[in-house]
Amino acid sequence: MSAPALSQPVPVAALRRKEKSLWQYAWDRFRRNPLALIGLLFLAVIMSAAVFAPLVAPYNPNAVSLAPDDLLQAPSMAHLFGTDELGRDVFSRALFGARISLLVGFVATGVAIAIGVLVGAIAGSSSGKVDSVLMRGIDILMSAPLFVLVMISQIIIAPSIWSLMIVIGLISWMDVARLCRGEFLNLRSSEFVAAAKVVGNSGRRVAWRHVLPNASGPIIVAATLRIAEAIILESTLSFLGLGIQPPNASLGSMLQKGLTRLQDAPWLVWFPGVLIALTVLAFNFVGDGVRDALDPKSIK
Repeated sequence: MSAPALSQPVPVAALRRKEKSLWQYAWDRFRRNPLALIGLLFLAVIMSAAVFAPLVAPYNPNAVSLAPDDLLQAPSMAHLFGTDELGRDVFSRALFGARISLLVGFVATGVAIAIGVLVGAIAGSSSGKVDSVLMRGIDILMSAPLFVLVMISQIIIAPSIWSLMIVIGLISWMDVARLCRGEFLNLRSSEFVAAAKVVGNSGRRVAWRHVLPNASGPIIVAATLRIAEAIILESTLSFLGLGIQPPNASLGSMLQKGLTRLQDAPWLVWFPGVLIALTVLAFNFVGDGVRDALDPKSIK
């Protein structure tokens, strides 16, 4: 009778459970959200097309053709989105317009997040007069008609893409500051903050090296949603003629120009309008997905 076979030794590494980081848990939850994934996929496509617009666009977006056959052509294989009243290819202009709209959204949001995080962190880390003065100043700014101020500033300053990005960023940071302050107030009484202070870390180091990374989740969500708001604001200003100036185009300025031809060339309104709506909707889907994924209560 043969001896029983000895079982093979199990590698030690296989007995160890690989712990996931917070971001890995967040990604696992995010990818189980179908709307967030659809939004992320759409944004990847539209941003790739915008970045590589000079290579993707079939025509020069500002090339004018006054030949009668080239004016106000309906969508076709030659011109996917048709042509406008100057014979320019709408698809090419939409790609470059999306490029400008997304650039404005990202840069303006970057300005707003930088100012908001700085002010909110100072207010949340301080106490007494500093916090009170900063928050009362934010309350005053938020009570002002900011959109009117943007319009006035764009009238006084020569409208350009850079002035537009800076102005939008300068009027969009107050909500971020309030959010960041609230997160700092919630976290500064945490045990890890107390432990960091016990080992000799200064208040500034604790704020920037320990509290801010733990407050990054809500800030990332706010940044995602802020991009969508910046795109809408840019489109509104361009629609009113206070944004991107000809011959360059943004989706908002294309929409404004298309309204003059709504009856005989509705495609001039359809395509930029749909692109604005889908882009903003995609950012909102991604923002909601990131918010749910970073919610500590939902991580199991």
